[in-house]
Formats: sequence, structure tokens, C-alpha cells
Amino acid sequence: ADAYTSFQSAYSVVSSGDFVFVANGTYKPSAGIGYSRTYTFNLKEGVTYYGGFPNGGGTFATRDFSATGTILSGNIGNVNDSTDNCFTVVNASNLTSATKLSGFTIERGMADSSDFTTIFGKVGGIALMNTGSIGLDSINFNRNFGKYGGAINGNSSNNITVRGCNFSYNHSLNGGGAAYIIGGSPVWQNCTFIGNTSNTGGALSINTANTFSNCSFTSNSSSGG
Repeated sequence: ADAYTSFQSAYSVVSSGDFVFVANGTYKPSAGIGYSRTYTFNLKEGVTYYGGFPNGGGTFATRDFSATGTILSGNIGNVNDSTDNCFTVVNASNLTSATKLSGFTIERGMADSSDFTTIFGKVGGIALMNTGSIGLDSINFNRNFGKYGGAINGNSSNNITVRGCNFSYNHSLNGGGAAYIIGGSPVWQNCTFIGNTSNTGGALSINTANTFSNCSFTSNSSSGG
């Protein structure tokens, strides 16, 4: 399969039922003069996104799921200054189980907007507002910051499936260093949570029935309980 070398150009032309194959590399919602911190990768309903392919194309057997594979990065400004990063790297709100994201690294979103009624003041990694059963598979969430979930905010999410994902060194101010989940019945399979921090729920802040299978939690911490 031929792989897109620009994630932004890929999602701008696809429609429900399409498959998007993305080559290894680092992709940013915006960069250079005139960038905006509100830029985000908006996923489309019914599209399956596959990352991890070698440049020039490849097969599923040659995909690379490592943190150096296909990176969606919020580090759009000065690479040494996180305060000018985009607020939220990926917006997957209002989607259903027909939408899937697989084989990406999502990193360095900085959701420090003063308007916490929007995704930009909630979560740095991926926003799953009012989302049905979107599938997240083999995603690395690294060093994202949010006020309500560093990597994932699943407000009103119903039955999302999170499989084979790694959550490392994400931070949230108000709960769920890795993920903040309200509502629904999410399923977590073969996930790892390492070094995530928050004031409550170092790894997770959840208020509903979640199902966990073969997940591990290491060195996550909360300052308030």
C-alpha cells in the first residue's frame, strides 16, 4: 500500500468507509509563521487511520508501532517551549465505532486554555467528546498536558475500546493523568500506564464501569489521592 507522507493532506480528502495509511514521520497540525494553537487533527466519521508504515509504502507486517514511528505532535512552535504547543493534538469528538485510529504516537499537546468549556482547556492528547465506540489501537500517548485528562478526555464517551496503548508521563491538573472518563463503559486491553500524574487519579479518573484486561500500572502518582 502507498502511504501518505502528510497526515493533514490525507484527512482533508477522505470520507466514511475510507482507509488512510500514514508513513512514519512527525506530523503537526500547524507549523511556522501564522500558526494557531487551536489547530488540531480532526478525525472524520467512518474512516480508519493506520500509522506506522515505512516511507514509500509497505505492508501491515512492516508497520512500526514504536514511539519513533508515526508521530502526531503538538510541538508546533519553539521546540524547547511547551507553552506555544497546540492545545489538543487530535479531535475525535462526535464519532462512532466505524472510526478507528491505529499505530500512532500522540504527544506534547498542551491544553492550558483558560476556556475549559472547550476541548482546548480540557485535554492535550485526544478529545472524545460525545463519542460512541471509537477504537484506539496501538497508540503511544506521551507527555500530554490537560486540565481534565492529559492524554484522553472521554466526556460522555460510550463504549470506547482502547487496545494495546501506552500512556507515558502525561499530566492533568484536575484528575486522570492519562485519561479522564465520564460516562459509558470503556474497555481497556493490554495497555500500560507509566509515570502519569495528576492531583487525583494519577493514571485514571473514571466515574463509570470500565473493563480492564491485562493492563499494567507503574509509577503513576497523584498529589491529592
